[in-house]
Amino acid sequence: MTDLSKFTCLTPCGDRTTIASMFRSSQDAVVVTDAECRVLWCNGPFERLTGYTQAELSGDTLAALYADQEAFDLAGQGMRGQGMLGQGVLPNEHSYPMNYVCRNGAVIETETTAWSLQTADGAFIGHAKIIRDKTEENRIQRSKDKLFEIAMDQK
Repeated sequence: MTDLSKFTCLTPCGDRTTIASMFRSSQDAVVVTDAECRVLWCNGPFERLTGYTQAELSGDTLAALYADQEAFDLAGQGMRGQGMLGQGVLPNEHSYPMNYVCRNGAVIETETTAWSLQTADGAFIGHAKIIRDKTEENRIQRSKDKLFEIAMDQK
């Protein structure tokens, strides 16, 4: 398995930092995968959101977390480069809705933003994903939509 500590990036200040250091303090759930879509690292908010620890997921794909296996297969095709900019490279950042299954069986609705990680010479090495829980926000929107439907039916 790839050692994530070897991967560094430049901060806006021009300092070099590891990818893990960059995301460690993020309030959003972050997971980093290698070129084969295997989990290399995740932060505390990811562990709290999904109920899975880095130790449990390290080296495995995220397949078990996808509520819809077909969605995982399609996402995997995109992550591995079919129809993208080259083997595994995503066009800039790529945001999409995705449902994940937590360790306790609960399904969460998310907005996932993913982007490719590349070396300085452009070699593809993996992906980083920020996962934002939209479950409650979506539930409220569905309730508002339903109330609007009911109100419109009264006319």
